[in-house]
Amino acid sequence: MRDEEKYEKIVALPGFQDMLAKKKKFILTSTLIIFILFLALPVLTSYSTVLNHTFIGPITWAWFWAFMLFIMTWFFCVLYTKKASSFDQLNEKIKEEANKELTVKEANV
Repeated sequence: MRDEEKYEKIVALPGFQDMLAKKKKFILTSTLIIFILFLALPVLTSYSTVLNHTFIGPITWAWFWAFMLFIMTWFFCVLYTKKASSFDQLNEKIKEEANKELTVKEANV
């Protein structure tokens, strides 16, 4: 069996399609959240006075928001690392399933 045929059979597996859907959902959701939160700071500071109000003492909401972006970045780094690990585990299961199916089909040929 050619490599292209093997690849097509692996891509057709339900587990592979499920993994792709989960990865796509995670990537799109996290990217959207990150863009919104990062782009909101310059937009809100440039075109409104919402973040000019005092948060604690001399610190305004703009400084608080900017600091929270650092925390958010670390949060998404940790989250991505854990998700990537779970995707790796799914990938291993898919490889095992594909090897079983392809060996059985090659034996029958």
